[in-house]
Amino acid sequence: MNVIEGKRIEGTALQVDDTYFKGCHIRDCEIVWGGAEVKWEGTTWESCRFTFVGQANVILQVMRGFGFKVIPPNEGREIEVKVH
Repeated sequence: MNVIEGKRIEGTALQVDDTYFKGCHIRDCEIVWGGAEVKWEGTTWESCRFTFVGQANVILQVMRGFGFKVIPPNEGREIEVKVH
């Protein structure tokens, strides 16, 4: 697993699969998740968009088929979720 520690990441597409973020601040990024493990510790994000691809997209589609809704916690942050 890749470790990213103490970084400020801004304005980019960020593939998060197989990554451990520790003490980071992520701002105005497109967070792309494909279904692999990802860990967040002491990491914040603001004004980010989330895109689910590959297995992550399949998981969300199955959950939606069961009637679940994608409602991310926003804690005052602007969040946009896209499913491909």
